[in-house]
Amino acid sequence: GNVFINFAGKIGDIASNPEKYSDISGNAVYKLSKLGDLFTDPDNGDYSLKENSPILKDIPGFEEIPVGEIGRK
Repeated sequence: GNVFINFAGKIGDIASNPEKYSDISGNAVYKLSKLGDLFTDPDNGDYSLKENSPILKDIPGFEEIPVGEIGRK
C-alpha cells in the first residue's frame, strides 16, 4: 500500500523476482504532474491528502503519514 510519484508515472526498477522476498502488490503510481490532485498544497510543502484524493480510492485503508511531525523540531 505505498504511493509512488515520479515524472513518468512508473515505479522504476524492481528486482526481477520481488515476490520471492516481498509483496509489492497494492501500490499506486502517479505522475509528478498530478501532485495537486493528491495533496492539499504540495507547492508550499503541505502533503496532507486532499479529502477526495485518488489515493484513498486507489489504496483502500491507506494510512496517512503525519508529514508535519517528521524531522527535527
